[in-house]
Amino acid sequence: RYRQTWPLDDPIQEDGDNGFLGFNSRENPETLPSGILTFAQNMRFDRGTAQVRKGLKWLGDQLSGVMTSGERVFSSCAYYDQTNKRNYIAMACQTRALLYDVVNDITLAIPYPTDANGMDEDVDTQSEIDALGLTQETISASDQVGMVQLFNRLYIFRGENKAPMQCEVPSGSVFQLISHSSLNFQLDRAIYSDPLNVPSSDFAVAAFNRLIAPVSRDQVGFSDILDPFHFDIRNNFYVNQGDNDSIVALTPFSEGQLIVFKRNSIHLITNVYNLDASATYEITRQLGCVSRRSVASVGDQVFFLSDNGVHGLTTGINADASTSTPVALLKTRNDPLSAPIQDIIENINFDAAQKAVGIYFNNRYYLAVPYGSSQTTNNRVLVYNTLNKQWESIDSFPSNVAIDDLLITDYNNNKRLFATSTDGVIMLFEEQNIDDDNSGTDTQIQGQVTTRRYTLQTSDIKRWHYGIANWENRASGDTLSLAVQTTNPDSTETIISNQTASGAGDLTKRFSLGRKRGYGIQLDLTTQAGRPIIRTLGVSGRVNLRSYKELT
Repeated sequence: RYRQTWPLDDPIQEDGDNGFLGFNSRENPETLPSGILTFAQNMRFDRGTAQVRKGLKWLGDQLSGVMTSGERVFSSCAYYDQTNKRNYIAMACQTRALLYDVVNDITLAIPYPTDANGMDEDVDTQSEIDALGLTQETISASDQVGMVQLFNRLYIFRGENKAPMQCEVPSGSVFQLISHSSLNFQLDRAIYSDPLNVPSSDFAVAAFNRLIAPVSRDQVGFSDILDPFHFDIRNNFYVNQGDNDSIVALTPFSEGQLIVFKRNSIHLITNVYNLDASATYEITRQLGCVSRRSVASVGDQVFFLSDNGVHGLTTGINADASTSTPVALLKTRNDPLSAPIQDIIENINFDAAQKAVGIYFNNRYYLAVPYGSSQTTNNRVLVYNTLNKQWESIDSFPSNVAIDDLLITDYNNNKRLFATSTDGVIMLFEEQNIDDDNSGTDTQIQGQVTTRRYTLQTSDIKRWHYGIANWENRASGDTLSLAVQTTNPDSTETIISNQTASGAGDLTKRFSLGRKRGYGIQLDLTTQAGRPIIRTLGVSGRVNLRSYKELT
């Protein structure tokens, strides 16, 4: 490709990446291995290629007509109606719960109980409640709200000062459900007088055929098996009581164990199937959990957001080994999982980090966070690829999109990832070639990759001759730009500006770098439209020892 070189010539050398696995924004960019980028935004890495992610699809045309002015969503969860074989996204609002059928685009509105204790079969719609002037149970902005399904019942928890509510969807078609006389929430304490039954709490989890909820800041309560209404005081477990720490999250683990995350420590309750033989162990007091909803089980690991980044609990000694103990089953990682992107973690507003939400889906851990010192809602999603074992992208969205919750439910016979927000917007993740905002307006996805710093493995100043980029345009209109950044001396120049494809197909572009001088060079590729696939980025240059002089 290049002219023949002679002993006194400076030979042309090449450096670059023929594939991509993820990005590392913390380390020195010139020390990164091949295939690791310095930065990636709105990208996905699959089989060594980098492609702009699929976009958000706005759902809920009918939902937007159901929600009233000023109505907001405090919590949401996936709900499956076992009787009618339908999937819903359930959302807890001020005076009612909305169940949105994501397939049929139908919303059920279920009011909360009135001062008739939710037992009056003649009062089952909001209009009847208003007409009779009844006092209704509500959720306010100051309540800590959690939703969970166990069996065919939906539970709403409203904090320690309000009794939880539950609803069982009756049998029948969806249309019968809307007008069914018993389709309302009931106060559990109105049905069961024992004060220990279904404790007032911020949240609960459904696991091991039990309902499990914090009873106090140091105490976990378990319902009887197959009987979520009965909480026996003998089934309450203290978790390091008196340590000036409070329970933040609960998550089930293998072999009938429950991990208890406190704000500054982590504990394990064993043998939840048989509480008479259960015991409590401390795993660590060096780490705690910042956000309840950031906890996600990932195979034999559990990821969560702590004060110093994303950490993971992983399996240690084999549980079947004769020398293993429950506390040896789990161990914390020596370094944060998020160490490669620590500079990004430091930009999270930890004053609002309790709103962060994480979930594991499609071999990826998605973590929505409030990104920016003054940001109070989740406006970015950090994506970790468990197959590549690398951070994959920091996803950005239209400015009016907030990711307040993440959940998984069926959509067109496939498990899919959804996001909900407090204003009732429902988004389907990774569905189309553009992003919708919270009103359904189309927005192009801006992808970006920045390579590691190429130095030809020497510390000398180089002359950079050519660059090469290979990508695949997926459709007409795919548009991208490419800039180069040299270091010592520093410079930035756009080499390719808004190149738009006339059709689908592979393209290899070799471009001149103008014999730029510099110790190192990076390529910064951005997309303005479409979802092109990036395969190769590289440069060629030579070390000009004969003309070398120190730069001041």
